[in-house]
Amino acid sequence: MGLDIRYMHTIWLWLILLTCLSYFFNAEPFSFWILISAIFAPYIAWFCGSALKATIYGPSNERVLGTLFGIIGFMLSWYWITNTGFWVSIFNLDIPGYGWVTIGFLIGFLFTTKADSDRAL
Repeated sequence: MGLDIRYMHTIWLWLILLTCLSYFFNAEPFSFWILISAIFAPYIAWFCGSALKATIYGPSNERVLGTLFGIIGFMLSWYWITNTGFWVSIFNLDIPGYGWVTIGFLIGFLFTTKADSDRAL
């Protein structure tokens, strides 16, 4: 009995929240704009990964536009968090911001199922 893949999305969203709380209480000097990018850039990347996977299951006329928006959204979140210089430290493992949003994108893409995309449409 393993971990159900449906919970990976929830775990990822909780990790985003926990890393933002950690930044809020431990950052010196604190920057409101870095906090905003730490909240929204990984979320946008995760959403774009899920949307990109959903386009695979969608109608063929929506695949090109969905793929384009998924890739552009990921690139924008990657660029945004890279320019803020945000890093995540989990269990003595330092992950740069671009790695953090890439993980979010991959979680969104790999763990979105056909049932998830059917509910979204």
